Amino acid sequence: MQHRLRRAIATRMCPALDDMPGTYPPYVPASARPTWYALPLRYEPTELGGLPIRRFLEPYTPRVPWKRTCRDPPARLDTHPLFQRPGALLPG
Repeated sequence: MQHRLRRAIATRMCPALDDMPGTYPPYVPASARPTWYALPLRYEPTELGGLPIRRFLEPYTPRVPWKRTCRDPPARLDTHPLFQRPGALLPG
């Protein structure tokens, strides 16, 4: 299944990112079985001399000569309406 493959990839990626300055993979308790739609990383620009996140992402952003490709920095979930007013979307 797809979620097993994503979990296996995340299980290998998270430890590999531990020594990369400026990025922090999520903490996952041993008992958790996340399905990983995407692997969220916390970015700390101060550890990279204030490097803007767009500049940090440039090497990882695909370049297609005939099509402009743009990747926005991740949005903060704590500003999403679901987390600001959960009762409106999830009654009870």
